[in-house]
Amino acid sequence: DSLLSSAQEIKLLEKVGWSVINPATGNAQDFVVLPSGQVVHGTIVRNYNLADYEEVTLEAGGKTSTYRPLAIQGFGLANGQVFLSKSLPGSSEPVFIQLLVSGPIHLGGYKGAYFLDNGMNYEKLEPRFENIEKDGPAYRKYVKPFVGTLKRYLPGDCGVVLFPDIDRVAYNDQAMIRILSSYFDCIGSSYRVHIEKVPFVQISPIFGLGLSQFGLSPSFRQDGRADRFESKFGFQFFGGVRFHDSRKLPRVSTDLRIAFSSFQTQLVSSYDGGLFQRTGSENIRETAILVPVSLNYSVIKRPKTEVYLGVFAALWKARISGVDGRVDDRLLNRNEVFIYERPITIYQGSSFSSGARLGALFIFSEKLRVFAELEGSLQKDYYRFALLQNLSYYDRSRLTFQLGIEL
Repeated sequence: DSLLSSAQEIKLLEKVGWSVINPATGNAQDFVVLPSGQVVHGTIVRNYNLADYEEVTLEAGGKTSTYRPLAIQGFGLANGQVFLSKSLPGSSEPVFIQLLVSGPIHLGGYKGAYFLDNGMNYEKLEPRFENIEKDGPAYRKYVKPFVGTLKRYLPGDCGVVLFPDIDRVAYNDQAMIRILSSYFDCIGSSYRVHIEKVPFVQISPIFGLGLSQFGLSPSFRQDGRADRFESKFGFQFFGGVRFHDSRKLPRVSTDLRIAFSSFQTQLVSSYDGGLFQRTGSENIRETAILVPVSLNYSVIKRPKTEVYLGVFAALWKARISGVDGRVDDRLLNRNEVFIYERPITIYQGSSFSSGARLGALFIFSEKLRVFAELEGSLQKDYYRFALLQNLSYYDRSRLTFQLGIEL
């Protein structure tokens, strides 16, 4: 069924010398292997470290060429990944199967499925769900036929020793690689793991600062009551880590940050009660520590740029202090004014914040990435403002533009 036999695959791998080093430059570089066996080095155009390719485009010598599985024997990436033109069991149509492990037995992967080839047999490692109907309601059960397949492909005492591990093995590349590596070590055979240079997920530190605009949205207030901030702007800075470019979900990333926020303004309040009018003002200083966790999805992911959307939830610990709080109570029918020096702002103690963000990432080098984000959040019932006995309650919105670096 395969376009290349196992022996031909071994010759192909020997042809490239287990290496992606371009002899002309001495540097690691992508390559394709033509039907003649010629190895052509260059740059394979890709948005990220894919595990599945329908076709590949190689830039080499000032020319750009696109290849489908029938046109080449295989290709490799500078990070160590190798793909072979090979048909799936039971099919004659070749595809690019990623070679995960090569040795006496080859382990390949394609679109989340795994395949074993020992030179004589070539089979898919098959998991599936089965409908079970016994006493009681029917249910679906996950079964692992691939366990029996693995045991058949790993003969001898070294295979028997691994039976308990095989019975428990998960259906993912790391688990399959671990089983085969243990078997090859036991029988003393040479082998190669072709994804060891590709981390399951990349972890990068991030740092940045931002400018925030705060707004008030009333959740409860009486007619005639008004409250506003004289200044709506504050700042924040943050640090954290970003988990990104997973082999399985390369468009998904997760951020964990800790941030410090500072906001200073003057609150101006008024209430028209018909027979009296009250006005007040207070200088407010707020500092907060927040710990946001976000989940992002890259809607555009190119070699030098990304655009992503995300949602986040944050723990929020704030400290708010009011200074020079003053309320003027004017009795209109008696033309009298009473002045009270007392606080107006009461922090409601909101410890949770959630929101969404739009971001863009600009990649200048492997060690320097710059990103810009616009994020918005809403905190319910965040403030209570008191003009003597007249109370108002407000949600607070936050719109932040921030710049950061990813190292």
